[in-house]
Amino acid sequence: MFTKRVFIVLGVCLTIVSCSGEQEQTDGSVSNDNLLDDISTGESSAQQCDVALGLYSSTVKVDMQPCMTCHVTTGIAASTQLILNETDSLSLSGISFYQKQFGSQALLGKTIGLPSHVGGAIFVDASSQQYSNLNSLLVSLDACNDVVPATPVAPIAPIAPVTPVTPVTPVTPVTPVTPVTPVTPVTPVTPVTPVTPVTPVTPAPDNSLSITRGEALWVSLSCVSCHGDIGDGIPQGSTVIPSLSRTNVVQVTVDTMPFGNVAACDLTCSEDIVAYLRFVNSIEVPVDNGGDGTVDNTPVVFTEKQLLKQLYKASMNLLSRVPDQRWIDAIKNQQQAGLRTSVDEMLNDSSFYARLREIYTPLLVSPDRDPPNAYATMFNGDMKWFEEYSGDTSTYARNQIRLSTKQEPLRLIEYVVKNDKPFTEILTADYALLNYYSARALNQLNNVQFQTLTNPENATFPYSVDEYKRVDISSVPLAGVLTSNQFMQKYPTTSTNVNRHRAYNVYKIFLDTDIFEISGSRVTTDDLNVSNPTLNNPSCTGCHNVLDPVSSSFRHWQRGTERRADYTRARWNQNGILVPGLNGQVMPDNEPAPLQWLANEMAMDKRFSVATVKTFFTEITGYSLLIKPNDTASALDINRYDYQQNFIRTLADDFIGNAYNLKFLIAELIKSDFFYGSDFNGGSSQLLPVDRLKRKILTTTGVDSFSSSRNLLNRNVYQGKQTSGIMSLIQRYSASYISCLSVAPDMAKVQSLRVLLPEYDLSATPFDANGLDNAAVHLQIKQNIKNLMWVLWGDYVEVDDSELLTIYEIYINLLSIGLTDADRNISNTCDAVAADGSVIRADDDYQIRAWIGIVNLMIDDFRYLYE
Repeated sequence: MFTKRVFIVLGVCLTIVSCSGEQEQTDGSVSNDNLLDDISTGESSAQQCDVALGLYSSTVKVDMQPCMTCHVTTGIAASTQLILNETDSLSLSGISFYQKQFGSQALLGKTIGLPSHVGGAIFVDASSQQYSNLNSLLVSLDACNDVVPATPVAPIAPIAPVTPVTPVTPVTPVTPVTPVTPVTPVTPVTPVTPVTPVTPVTPAPDNSLSITRGEALWVSLSCVSCHGDIGDGIPQGSTVIPSLSRTNVVQVTVDTMPFGNVAACDLTCSEDIVAYLRFVNSIEVPVDNGGDGTVDNTPVVFTEKQLLKQLYKASMNLLSRVPDQRWIDAIKNQQQAGLRTSVDEMLNDSSFYARLREIYTPLLVSPDRDPPNAYATMFNGDMKWFEEYSGDTSTYARNQIRLSTKQEPLRLIEYVVKNDKPFTEILTADYALLNYYSARALNQLNNVQFQTLTNPENATFPYSVDEYKRVDISSVPLAGVLTSNQFMQKYPTTSTNVNRHRAYNVYKIFLDTDIFEISGSRVTTDDLNVSNPTLNNPSCTGCHNVLDPVSSSFRHWQRGTERRADYTRARWNQNGILVPGLNGQVMPDNEPAPLQWLANEMAMDKRFSVATVKTFFTEITGYSLLIKPNDTASALDINRYDYQQNFIRTLADDFIGNAYNLKFLIAELIKSDFFYGSDFNGGSSQLLPVDRLKRKILTTTGVDSFSSSRNLLNRNVYQGKQTSGIMSLIQRYSASYISCLSVAPDMAKVQSLRVLLPEYDLSATPFDANGLDNAAVHLQIKQNIKNLMWVLWGDYVEVDDSELLTIYEIYINLLSIGLTDADRNISNTCDAVAADGSVIRADDDYQIRAWIGIVNLMIDDFRYLYE
């Protein structure tokens, strides 16, 4: 992919594929200032063809010599059908073909880099002699009707190897006869080296014409202004590369692009643009098996490289760190089994439980509210016990109470999973997970003991905020996360809503049901004229017969978060709502704790298993849950939806069959073809959410972007959801300062502790005193790039990998450019202090700044920013 991009690194533009180069006037070239005047409009087309061929042979061929690098049958521009050849007539036919397809101005514009050309400007500008020469040629070609057929150059047949010439047998020396001088022996004839067979030229892709049209449309519709030459957003804008793996990307393009003028690009236009972008970005086309609506979902046998990619993705997703070496070795030795054992280890790592809490935080935690004291009074406790203290001690205690109570439902989920309990216990638990601060708030210190710290953050409270313990509570009937103060606070109620908001979210989060999606017409004003419409009007009862029994199960819980042992008519008018129940089953009259009864019923409902699978499906695989297709959907869309649903329901059954063990569920998701995703139909990359991106930056570079004064990676600015121009600029800026802050500090570490450049030697240089390559150092450079591709991208390659070698060439080019830089030091912002106390700042041979450039471009790549 690097061979088709232009990177901006440290303010220096490096054209990776050098199809450009300004052609100077050569000695003896023909001046054609007035060539247009020499073309007689009255000449025959055959004469015009002769004129065109003469113009090409005498001037244009020399002018366009820089184009020969790319516009040959084996070049990267072969798909454009502008094929140049040493045979003048064939080159002329290629120019004629391109002119007929896209017009003279399109070709002329390319030569001066307008509006966009991967090879850059080969002529200075439109006033140059070379530009005038080409214009004259195109005018002549326009009048030439019988030009050599403009067809793509056929692949060259392999040349048979030349049979080696048999060496001449040496002549035996003649025995000297006195006094005759001996004859000198004839020197053996050196055997002729066999001619190496010519490698057949690879034909252009089958859809080469579509690719060619797509490139022209990409430019003419001004797509480049927002998305860059090849859709990567460079130099400014947003990338579309991740969407190219989606099977519906063509239709999305039809429906949405160009922005503000979607009629300008129809279905064929969109197909051509997508073909062009997939080609230049080396993205395989998702296959729909001939359009019959089926998808080939044969289980994939993963290679070792693919398994290592899955390992990296799993470790980054679950732990936010680069995989341990023992896990890499396990895959090399055991293949698929090695991945499974490695994932099992991850699922018992403390970082995994932090990720687990992160997944449920948006579902269960109210981030902006302090815990209400009313909740604590149910336990004869006090949320404001911090007021017994003053100053910093009081502030510290208050902050810990706020943090601890917000963590309560999340720590319950962690406890259930860590102890391999059935996941249904997050609903049925009649106990709570408390630390010292929350236990004191709920008056439970007599029921639990906490360890004291030797060096606490606050001497008055020598207890860890992370030590949570199970506390059995009988004074209040608990029902897992449903009775946590956070759930009640996040989903409040009113005297008229009567817990319907809470019931709606119970269905949506835990029972895979969105009440708003129940079929039927929406309520109108006339429907409200009926007495108590939620009970008596059929337009209302379709939803309320499902919703209201669950609402009634919360009837002891008030507008705040407190529970009343008894409920009065003033607080809860039972005559206006259905009695507690679920799925048509009514709660027994003698049940004292409706919410506990509801939790047990939910735990036995298969929808709880399905809802749990769906919660983790997107978080682990990165795939969105597909919306059920309507009656007009294509067979392929229906098939994709059905396949995803079948996968989810099968996994839900297996989840139940494995005693609701959540670790089993996550391991199965990682083992699935959805998780690997790069070759699965409908697949796409997922933009890393901001917190996970920050953790990746920290673990791969050592830069703490959470606390950096330059940090723009926060939820308010970056967000990390829908790609935008602002986000692209933040990504580019962040890559610049992160690479600056990470490279020298990594070099300053002892070799065994380095993350980015473990093979770097401060004293070694790539070239010796005579300017010759130092082979050992060049091998170290490649080994460092190999490590960077693993640490930053999760690509496990060898030192002869083609993309690695491309990055290597960029590094060498940066070194060459840097030799002209008068500044021999890196910026003070980027320096570091080594273990021996020396400052890493001097950069006479530009190596440090070149590595900063390489890390910069690799962080500012979608493989780092997406998963």
